[in-house]
Amino acid sequence: LSSAVIGDLPVFSGDKFAAYRILGIGAAYLFLAYGIVETRLRSLAWWLYGFGSLAVLSSTLWLSGWKPEQSMFWELSYPLYVFGAMFISTKLKSRAMLFFGAVFLVGYIFKITGEYFQDSLSWPLLLILAGFLLMGVGYLTFYLNKRYLKTGN
Repeated sequence: LSSAVIGDLPVFSGDKFAAYRILGIGAAYLFLAYGIVETRLRSLAWWLYGFGSLAVLSSTLWLSGWKPEQSMFWELSYPLYVFGAMFISTKLKSRAMLFFGAVFLVGYIFKITGEYFQDSLSWPLLLILAGFLLMGVGYLTFYLNKRYLKTGN
């Protein structure tokens, strides 16, 4: 339906437009999951939170792009989405959202180090630092799961 409405306008390229559609669908899944948590359909909320956070985080990572054609808006706002997903997962008690937030944070760390520091002498040191950051992300995820989500989805 969205392709029929937009048509062949040159403003919207195919891959970026698809990413925006996936972002909208993911946001709709998250809002739908939030709406059905208190109903008898609450068993579907886990799936909707999982697919919604997967769609939102993957589409925003896709929209940030890769060097030299990256979008600085999406590149700078992506950590807010990832940390926001991890923070909101503790409020919503969603393990699926916490899992995808941690996975995409790890992916973002590798993307940034590979994109901006690959051709420099500090690349091996940054890989070591990225390893420590990954251990920290793993511990943070374990801590949040144990402390806030023990009785959650």
